[in-house]
Amino acid sequence: MNRFRVFGECVTAVGMVALTLAVGFAALMAVSTQAMQFASLN
Repeated sequence: MNRFRVFGECVTAVGMVALTLAVGFAALMAVSTQAMQFASLN
C-alpha cells in the first residue's frame, strides 16, 4: 500500500513535469510563429 502511494506520487510528479514542459514548448512555438510573421511583415 505504501509502495503504491509512492508510485502514485512519482507518476503525479512526472505528469506535472511533462505538463510544464508541454506548456513551455507550446508557448515557445507560439512566440516563434508570431516572431516569424512579424519579421515577414517588415
